Amino acid sequence: MNTLIARGAEKSRCLLRTSIKSSALLTSAGASSPRSDVSARNQPHMMHATTSSASAGNCYTNIQPFSANTSSWTRNFSSEAPSQQQQQQRPSAIEKANPPLLTPGHAIRILQIHGANQAQLIRRSDFVKLCESSRPGKKRDAKVIATALREFKRNNKFVLHREGASAAVVGMMRSSIPNYKVVYGKPRVEAAVFVAEQVLDESTGLYFAVKIEDVDGVLSELQQGLSELEERGMNVRLAALNEEEVEESGDECKMLQDAQRVTEGLMKLLVKRRSRPENMMKKRAKRGYLKLLQLNDGPEDSTLKLATQIALAIGGSASARKNIIAPYADAFWSGEVDESILQLVADAEAKELTEKESVEAAAAAAAAAAAAEMSLFVEGFIPMNYNQPQTGRSVVGGDGAPRLRQPRVMLLGSIQLVVVVVCTV
Repeated sequence: MNTLIARGAEKSRCLLRTSIKSSALLTSAGASSPRSDVSARNQPHMMHATTSSASAGNCYTNIQPFSANTSSWTRNFSSEAPSQQQQQQRPSAIEKANPPLLTPGHAIRILQIHGANQAQLIRRSDFVKLCESSRPGKKRDAKVIATALREFKRNNKFVLHREGASAAVVGMMRSSIPNYKVVYGKPRVEAAVFVAEQVLDESTGLYFAVKIEDVDGVLSELQQGLSELEERGMNVRLAALNEEEVEESGDECKMLQDAQRVTEGLMKLLVKRRSRPENMMKKRAKRGYLKLLQLNDGPEDSTLKLATQIALAIGGSASARKNIIAPYADAFWSGEVDESILQLVADAEAKELTEKESVEAAAAAAAAAAAAEMSLFVEGFIPMNYNQPQTGRSVVGGDGAPRLRQPRVMLLGSIQLVVVVVCTV
């Protein structure tokens, strides 16, 4: 750029000198007498040819090779224009503010004032500082980071990059997990669910830039929390319940449902990102999608294994095959599923079958015991003597003929027996 400016300046000075010389030649020619061999009609034409040849000679003789510092005027002009290095050395908004205590709340306030009405764009380094200032165990800081992701992307045309996405995931996870001496499973599961929901929300921009290592970290925290709950004696297996039953069952059942939902959502989201969905979009949507996209890799074997373990713990083998393994195996870019993952599902299916057989055997034994007890109960109250043709008390009917009232204890006993067997099954 400086070379082009220098070349233009040299050419302008050359033209200036040429015009001065031509005016001087015209003045001297007017003062002197005309040539005898040239007519007055041809004098202007000759003067024009002489001037043009002189200007051409001066212009091309004064042109010098390309150089950044060809004149003092060029040096002064280039010094006035700020270079890229000087622009990078300018302090950022947070560095200008220089707060004594930097928290995500302070940082987002500074950046909101700095980027109000899109006056100035948010620097990536400032956003990384905002995420790194999150404090352990402060859920408020995690919510501030999530708010900054949505607000900067919507109002300031902020494009999230890989380092910013990693800093955001790590910062939200650090602030969501309580800083107790001993952290049991429930807070860890809730923290992992919160961060996973931010990744699933495309308005935050984490979908376009989050790394697979960060997703593996979130799923690892979720799987560790479920293991800690099982060690404390909680049954994390989630049965098929309606919405009313979920509300009645309490927060633990809802937490397990959220954990299952975000695990399945992360797997489907990563499979979608790896499958190049922009090829099915229209031009304008495709341009907007590719402008935000930073990574297009999909789930790896480690991601698939963690998601399968979580699905097996909560939903069972059928849920793991349908919602975790099937979307991965059906993708056109995926190869064969790892044998260790398939072995996990097969072992879970065998264990579930054994548990089902044991439950059915226990139910059959309980039904047989209830039937035997009921028969003893009936025989104890009414001794059966088949030698006597008449049992019960005789009553007189409307026609005066004697009738027998049959005992109804056996009928009631059979009804009770049927009820006990149905309840047991």
